Formats: sequence, structure tokens, C-alpha cells
Amino acid sequence: MRFGRGAHMKLYIMNCGQMITPDGNILAAFNTEQLRLVIPVPAYLIEHPTEGLVLIDCGFDYNHLPDEMKYGIAASPLQRLTRQIERLGYRSEDVRHVVISHLHFDHAGQMRDFPKATFHMRESEWSMAIPPSRGDYIPADYMAARAFRFDYIPENTDYDLFGDGTILCLDTKGHSPGHTSFLIALPHTGNVLLTVDAAHMPQYFETDRYYQDAWDVDAAHAAVEKLKKLVQKADVLLFGHDSASLAKVKKAPDYYD
Repeated sequence: MRFGRGAHMKLYIMNCGQMITPDGNILAAFNTEQLRLVIPVPAYLIEHPTEGLVLIDCGFDYNHLPDEMKYGIAASPLQRLTRQIERLGYRSEDVRHVVISHLHFDHAGQMRDFPKATFHMRESEWSMAIPPSRGDYIPADYMAARAFRFDYIPENTDYDLFGDGTILCLDTKGHSPGHTSFLIALPHTGNVLLTVDAAHMPQYFETDRYYQDAWDVDAAHAAVEKLKKLVQKADVLLFGHDSASLAKVKKAPDYYD
């Protein structure tokens, strides 16, 4: 059973760059074939039939990173979201909605590039971001955006963003206080499940080793269990930072509809 069907909807997967983990990084526990793990940083653009362009996440901004974090971060100016959106025939001003899964630097980096959009996220994300409680939060990413328009996603519940069943915002807190995953209903492809950082890779469904880096270990475990149950409803499953799965999917300018 589908959650909803949006006529003429399209989903574009955009590559914002990559991170290369240093030895000992918690994600490297899943890497058995190479010394360093290449982690892609995706964002998602949706053409919605009534709400226009909807951007999910904003990648990272290399210029905002402190020097000690720049090692292992790679991105071309052509991968900036505004440039990718322009190559699809739109302007950045055409983006009407920006949905932020959480405020970590690899998801909130380019928020300020969309001042005319309405932003959607869970308000609880600010609790860790201001002041930044850990290195994942970089104020330059999001402080200017605080002056933008926000329509907050309700806490502790799943939320149908537009009330039409096309974009379901899943309550998957644990990785961060207000982390959100997404179930996107497309007219031909079917349901696309975006785990985002509730499950970086498929191995997160098999082991709980990564939970030790979560904001709330128990909540992170519950979020993964929730996503595992939703997999049976998904026609396409995209993990947050998995090179293997992202290499197999269509990337902009190709799309899912």
C-alpha cells in the first residue's frame, strides 16, 4: 500500500561532495577493504505538483568548515546546490520549501542560499545548535537562516508535510534531537525511503556499534528499528551516506517520478 501519489512529481538526487573519514572514525568500523571510507553527501530536490520545488537538506559549505575539518572534504563549485538547480533549468529563488533533516554541517551548510524559501525542520534541533554542543554543528551554516521563515515540523510524531501523502516526515530522533527521515510517494516509482543519518549505511540495520556516537543511544536504536519496519513499504531505499547504494541510483539530471 502506498502512502500517497503525487501526479507529475519528480525526485532528483544531487551529489554535494564527499567526506573521507580518518582512521578510527566510527563509520570506518564497517570498512573492511580500504583504509579510508569515502562518504557521499547527498541532497534531494523534489518537483511537487502544487508546492513547487522542495529541497531536502543543504549539503555542506566548505568555506564554513574550520581548518581541522577541511582535510578529507572534497567538493567542486559545480556541486553547490544553487549551481545544480540552475543546471536543471531553475533558479535558487524557485525553491519554495527547504526541509532540513537536522542541523549537522553536512546537511545545513548552504541554508543561507535560499532566503525566499520556507524552512521546515523540528525546532528541537536548535537545542544542540545554539550554542553548538559538538563539532557537528557549525553556526555559520545556520545562524543567518534564523531570520528566514520557518514552519516547524511537530515533535515526536510523523508528519505529512503538505497533507497530501507525498512527503512524510518521519520522527527518527536519536542521531540528533530533531532528526527526520523521509518517505516520498512518487506516482510511478512508488515509495522512496530516505533514512538520512538515522542509518548512514545498510550495516546500521545489522549492528548497533554506531549508536555510541548518537545524541541519544536508545532513541537512535528505536529509530533504526522503525526504519527497518518501513523498508517493506519502500520501493527504493536510500541510506544517508552509503557510497555503494548511492552509486546505483539515478542522479540529477536524471530523476525518479
